[in-house]
Amino acid sequence: MTVPAETVQAMRAMYEDGATLAEVGVAFDRSGHTVRYLLNSRGVVIRKRGSYGKMKRDTARDAEIAAMYEGGATMQAVATAHGISVERVRQLLLRNGIKGRDRWPIPVADDKAKAMQLMYEAGATLGEVSDEHGLSKSVVKRTFSRLGVVIRKSGRRVGHTYPPKRGDIIVSPDELSRMHRRYVEADLPLAQVASENGMCAMTLRRKFLQAGYRTRAVGKHTRKRKGVA
Repeated sequence: MTVPAETVQAMRAMYEDGATLAEVGVAFDRSGHTVRYLLNSRGVVIRKRGSYGKMKRDTARDAEIAAMYEGGATMQAVATAHGISVERVRQLLLRNGIKGRDRWPIPVADDKAKAMQLMYEAGATLGEVSDEHGLSKSVVKRTFSRLGVVIRKSGRRVGHTYPPKRGDIIVSPDELSRMHRRYVEADLPLAQVASENGMCAMTLRRKFLQAGYRTRAVGKHTRKRKGVA
């Protein structure tokens, strides 16, 4: 498939700005070998592997990356924000004399932590908070633990109405009494009464028993219908 000239030119500009063949490939959905071939065909001199010291430096971007990382962001968050790989972030930080943090990163600044807390308590998920502030979920959780914020169960939002689970169907005492009368007086199968009221037979049986209503033995109605003792 022919690659448009403007695409190859954009690849060349990105590569000459310091990106690796692999990074250019990821950005343009091509393999590193394809990028090498396209750049070679345009007369671009391919750098030796690992020759980062000879690359053109974007001091403004490097300073921004360093500030973001030292502010508590993870390498992955920095890489995503700048459209480069995690390995490239690590190399740029080392080039500027910044070593990777140990397993536990520095605490998030108090004002940022408070903003995260307000966002979470307003109903945002951990993932949304981490994306908004460029931090990993683990850092967000540790920050909330430091602030004493109670973490909600996964998937549950504040102020959002969820449909009840099958076992959480609410039935009023009067409605349950009506169901039981129909079950007994009309001699209907439990499954039929349950189906008429939007639940399964096991749920209705459990609700009858919890309310003190008696139920027939399992299979008794079927045996009666078939004339089996």
